[in-house]
Amino acid sequence: DMLDDFLPPNHPSNLDEMLENPSEYDLPLGHPDLAKMMREKDLPTTGIELFFPHPDVTESIQARRALPVGHPNVAELLEECLPRDHPLNLDEMLNKPSQFPLPFGHPDLNRLMKIEHIPPLIFSAHPNIDANLRAIGGFDFPESHPSVVDLLEDFLPPGHPLDLDNMLRN
Repeated sequence: DMLDDFLPPNHPSNLDEMLENPSEYDLPLGHPDLAKMMREKDLPTTGIELFFPHPDVTESIQARRALPVGHPNVAELLEECLPRDHPLNLDEMLNKPSQFPLPFGHPDLNRLMKIEHIPPLIFSAHPNIDANLRAIGGFDFPESHPSVVDLLEDFLPPGHPLDLDNMLRN
């Protein structure tokens, strides 16, 4: 569809199949160089800023792994950076990767994520939160403990539960 205006009238119509299976289709003698016709569009400068490691998205789709339960709405996260003609059912596609494989030549989705590190928030001796959570399933906050939400709200991804203080205590 995208190349209809540029292809000669006698060009085969199964272009996607030909590009996905190049070993089955030889280019005819004198065919223009495909590499000179293609260039990757610049990815948007906006994307998703994350403050934690994220699984490789392209690898997950190729392995047919769906989004984890509770994952934020991807369409909302990316609505400002999608091309005009991009399908809007992103969450359906990412939840059913075997039904929606990435099309040939799709940009690497991992490039839409900018991983940042949360700056240190605690400067004194502090109990190991991860160890406490694993050992006793919660954390016994002193009454004077600052709100975890207040400390981390700038770094939480969209849709993250905001009842962190209660979640950590229970």
